[in-house]
Amino acid sequence: MSQVAAVAALPVISRLYSQGDIGAWAVWYSVGVIVGSVASLRYEPAIVIAKDDSEAWALTWLCAVLAACWAVAVSVLLIWTPFANMAGASSGVPPGVIAMIVPLCLCLAFSQVLQSWCTRRGRFGLLAAAQIALVVFADHNGIVAVFTRNQH
Repeated sequence: MSQVAAVAALPVISRLYSQGDIGAWAVWYSVGVIVGSVASLRYEPAIVIAKDDSEAWALTWLCAVLAACWAVAVSVLLIWTPFANMAGASSGVPPGVIAMIVPLCLCLAFSQVLQSWCTRRGRFGLLAAAQIALVVFADHNGIVAVFTRNQH
């Protein structure tokens, strides 16, 4: 279902972006995916195998706090480094793209934590809804970045 949402958004995104903008977004999206994937230091698989719910709940909070700290730290680092003016888009990376790195990292990291918690509890419908929301959020960020670029 989430793949359908991504494919359905492609015609809109391809009309809003130039080829350089799509390339720049892909680079920043990959940064967000990498940071989001390791933000919780991969403690989230331990949520599934925890002995009881109190231990699983503590691991969930640990993952959430670690993810938030990593996402903010890496995003601040990216904003204050030369990577923020990376070539690829016609006039550098739009501020809207950089501003969306924090929510993207958090969304990806929390998605993994939620996936582990839902797997533990057997709530697969909620997991499917979270994956759809993740795709919609990523596509929405791209559109916001385009409008921010046009105002810049």
